[in-house]
Amino acid sequence: MRYIALIVGKLLKFIGNKLDKGTSAPGVFAKKIDKKIFSRISYPEKIVVITGTNGKTSTANMVAKVLRDKGLEVVHNTKGANLLGGLLTTIIDHTSFSFKIRCDVLVLEVDEATYPVFTRYITPSHLIVNNFFRDQLDRYGEIEVLVDLVNSGISS
Repeated sequence: MRYIALIVGKLLKFIGNKLDKGTSAPGVFAKKIDKKIFSRISYPEKIVVITGTNGKTSTANMVAKVLRDKGLEVVHNTKGANLLGGLLTTIIDHTSFSFKIRCDVLVLEVDEATYPVFTRYITPSHLIVNNFFRDQLDRYGEIEVLVDLVNSGISS
């Protein structure tokens, strides 16, 4: 099933690229086919994760640029798809059929509420936590809920 999940993910990503759509669907479908796909992939030693309510995309873009300027091969979710499906889509797109990501550093912008779920699958080597602003109260109620969510991902 793992090969089928990877092939389906790559095929959907290819189709999505042609249609200029599909930043999350490839990862969502791949995970439905193989629930353990995250754990089957061999990740680089350096995984930089950026989270927080604001500034994730800008920070991730800056980090990726600095690392590329240093001559490192970087995989980065440039489309900003920062929920599990989008993160897995980015990963699958750069994973070989031997289940190894082809890069020196993985730089991922991760939604603040997705972070604790994400860390069940991948442990970052570096974590950047941006500010927490009250502009997300419509999604999560209180800012303390977000801080607790991120803390739970850090401590796991």
